[in-house]
Amino acid sequence: MRSRRSSYLLLLAFLGGIALLRVHSSDDKKLSIYAPQLFYSLPVTQHDNKDYVQLFALMEPLAKTTLRIDGHTFHLRVNDVDGEFKEGKNSIKIGKTKFDMDGDLVVEEGQVAVPLSSVTRILSEYLKRPVEFRETARRIFLDNAATQFSAELRKTDPSSLVLSFPTAVSPSIHSEGNKLQLIFKREPVLAGAGTNPLNDKLFTSSTFQEENGTAELTITGTAPLMANFSDGGKTIIITSAPAPAGAQSAPATTAAGGPAQVTPATLLRDDRSRPRW
Repeated sequence: MRSRRSSYLLLLAFLGGIALLRVHSSDDKKLSIYAPQLFYSLPVTQHDNKDYVQLFALMEPLAKTTLRIDGHTFHLRVNDVDGEFKEGKNSIKIGKTKFDMDGDLVVEEGQVAVPLSSVTRILSEYLKRPVEFRETARRIFLDNAATQFSAELRKTDPSSLVLSFPTAVSPSIHSEGNKLQLIFKREPVLAGAGTNPLNDKLFTSSTFQEENGTAELTITGTAPLMANFSDGGKTIIITSAPAPAGAQSAPATTAAGGPAQVTPATLLRDDRSRPRW
């Protein structure tokens, strides 16, 4: 009876730990998981200088997941596949397969965590589905969920850069000087990493990078840039931003036989709110 009560209390603490994990600061390290019609992210913690992620929170959105605690042993069932994990041990069993993780199972403040570097094997054994893990960026793609986009430079006047996506996207957009940044937090967007030069009067380069569970595309130009969406969010058209309204002054005039007289400048103000890029 005492053992059952202790296991019950540990289970409550474990579930409480899941709730705490899901309200972590967005400034922390995070892992993003993409599957067809599904996206979620989890905080990443550190133990012994290794990245860890909470096990139940990783599996629960993907399939029917149940947990049973027996002392220091955790039995995690995902759909019809049983797994066994032991606190302080790196050896685990999922179904009929036994293997060693890259670090010991950690239980801290009710949270059961596994090494991030072992997540690919754990997901594969449980789900039997294709798993692509971009570990340095902390992004996981299940069932070939990753999508590529195309970029077309149109030499119009002014030029435009047309980005085409297979599905609708909604990146956050930030403009600073002559740079325009598109940050994809929820979309499984992929592209070749690095900087690509653009031979154009307006556009000089594009840079794609992945970091901390997100993807970022930076377009650099010779003038401020703006982005417009079309085709239900499947197309983003980047072009030059309109010049801001400024002051205009009349030229100085000279009266015959007298000193120069200056006509007061007229300030032209556009009271309409400027569009947000």
